[in-house]
Amino acid sequence: MPSPLQQPSTQRKLVYFGLIIGLFVVNTFFWRGVSALGGGGQPPSWTVAARAQDLELNEETRGETDLLGSTVRLGLTGSRGLAVTILWRAAIEKQKRNEWNELEFLVRSLTKLQPRFLTPWLFQSWNLSYNVSVENDRVADKYFYISRGIELLAQGERLNRDNPDMRFWIAFYYQNKFGSSDEQKTLRSLLQLSNMDPSERDPARFRRTPGGPVDMDEVERFCRKNPQLVRRLRESIVNPATKAHIIETPADLVDFLADNRKLPTRYYDPLTESGGLFVGKPGELKPIDQQFPVLPPIKPQRFKSGVDEPTATDTLGDWFCNFQAARAWMSYAQDPLPDPITENKDRNERLRVQKGRRLPRAPAEVLFRQAPARAQSYVGEYRQKEGWFDESGWAVDANRSGLSRWFPLAKDVVVGEGPANSTAEVWNAAFTMWRDDGIINGIYLDPTQETKLEEEAQEFRRRYQIGPNDNADAFRPEMMETPSLARSLSAHRKLVYRAQNLTMTNFVGHYARAEAERDRRTIEARKLMFEAERYQGKTAEPQRAIETYEKAFDLWKTVLSQEAYRDFRNSDITQGDMLEAEYRYLEVLSELRGGQLRPALVARDVLAAGAACLSGSYSPVILPGLGMLYGLVNDTKALPLPLPGPFDGNAPDGRPWISPDVVYTIRTRLGLEVPAPQAPPTATGEPPIGGR
Repeated sequence: MPSPLQQPSTQRKLVYFGLIIGLFVVNTFFWRGVSALGGGGQPPSWTVAARAQDLELNEETRGETDLLGSTVRLGLTGSRGLAVTILWRAAIEKQKRNEWNELEFLVRSLTKLQPRFLTPWLFQSWNLSYNVSVENDRVADKYFYISRGIELLAQGERLNRDNPDMRFWIAFYYQNKFGSSDEQKTLRSLLQLSNMDPSERDPARFRRTPGGPVDMDEVERFCRKNPQLVRRLRESIVNPATKAHIIETPADLVDFLADNRKLPTRYYDPLTESGGLFVGKPGELKPIDQQFPVLPPIKPQRFKSGVDEPTATDTLGDWFCNFQAARAWMSYAQDPLPDPITENKDRNERLRVQKGRRLPRAPAEVLFRQAPARAQSYVGEYRQKEGWFDESGWAVDANRSGLSRWFPLAKDVVVGEGPANSTAEVWNAAFTMWRDDGIINGIYLDPTQETKLEEEAQEFRRRYQIGPNDNADAFRPEMMETPSLARSLSAHRKLVYRAQNLTMTNFVGHYARAEAERDRRTIEARKLMFEAERYQGKTAEPQRAIETYEKAFDLWKTVLSQEAYRDFRNSDITQGDMLEAEYRYLEVLSELRGGQLRPALVARDVLAAGAACLSGSYSPVILPGLGMLYGLVNDTKALPLPLPGPFDGNAPDGRPWISPDVVYTIRTRLGLEVPAPQAPPTATGEPPIGGR
């Protein structure tokens, strides 16, 4: 029996223990709302569980749950930070030693310990796709690690629901790594192979016996089903060491398929995936989390791009490319965003009003919203680069003879016919997307709308002496004395917001290009220019090149003279393209006809000098010298040939076809002009920046 002195202490301990139990029960089952959740009901609004649901902080509301990762994190208790630090350091060391398999394992472990933290997913996926991939020499190995980086980020997107940044960066990897790297053409081809049923590209289909002759019927079938892939492989991909095309014969094509038989793919392939997590039928789509290329699980719900975006459950054809994958993810990334605005509004206020919406960290919102349209423009640009313009298709053996032909002379195989491979529909879709983006975000205004807003804004500007570029942040619509002033303030802000976004973006250039490129005359002009370059280079037919160039230039002038395409013509990109084409044309013209034109030009100068001598402008001594020079001209490249270009002079509106600034830029880049030396800085008595 405790002594009287011990009784108060024991009672206090019992009271404290009872209070602790009571607080635990109240906190767990009532204030946190666990009892309501356990019973399948909704917790009261004042509970922590209700607030967590409202702010989407629960595991089930933040994304897919990872049971293994959750178990590991709970088991580490308070030592998770230490474990993360050790793993980060180990991952960096493995990367330094080029131990890629161990690095990938550590990266997966890191993301399991930090599944709701955006930075590890972005950093490690970037690390695999960019830093690790470039350490490999074979393009197929680079492709493997690029795919691993994208797959890792896609896994993070599934664990972090409605995260616009993750969706955007998945799209960026597709757009940048497959569209801008040195091996982009090979990488784009491998991506198309990954999107194909492995049985369709099995080299055994093309050779009945190993090392035997190629079955040309199967080759023809493959060409007809995959015209873009075959054309890129045959015409565009060269060996960087030898500068020769890697695909010259049908046997080369089959060898390329054999060398790249084992690729990440969307389909179950028993040859490469036996014993894996998923066992299916040959040609069956794998689960979404095991597919590559990775695509969104569903189509965009809130954002409508105007095109049928591909998803993970779709069967895609040869037309599918990395830019379509980027566009799909960029469109999907728009769904978590709040509704678009046409004037400056407080960021936090927008998110309070539209609960559950999120704004991206980067890039700026207006650029983020333009991303799907930009990806669609890339689709058109790259198709044109590879020679797809109209519905006429591609002749596999065009301009080829003898052993360089794949099929007999009497069999002219044309593939890729129809609208699926043309650029007309692609640019139509791009134009619609740019126009809709401009309207929704208040960037695009027709002249009537712009004039009306300017008139409405005048009342507010006059009343408060506000300039047209002033944000007027201190003013609120509810502060205005009259509804008319409130409308005037709104009109002013719309114009300011539009001007800021036009400065930040190249909306005018992209919109003008999409509008002009969908014109059939522009498509035909692009096609003629492409053919002229081939006649000049690959087939060495200078006369046909000159004739085709001249047809293209005539058509280009017709297009660029249209008032509706004024912004397109004034674009530095358009003018630069035209000037480079002009230089290529003058080059082939000089080589072919220089022997005929140079004596005539020298004779013209001799006659002009003679006339000047008779008039007393020049000394008579110059005339015999020019005559001797004329007699020495027998080399077609002995003298510079100042031939007039098709875009010299002015357009019908009196402005130069090509601005002097563009001429200087292009000539400098091509090495035709030496940049003017900059004047030395003048002494001002002030120290240089950082000199103190």
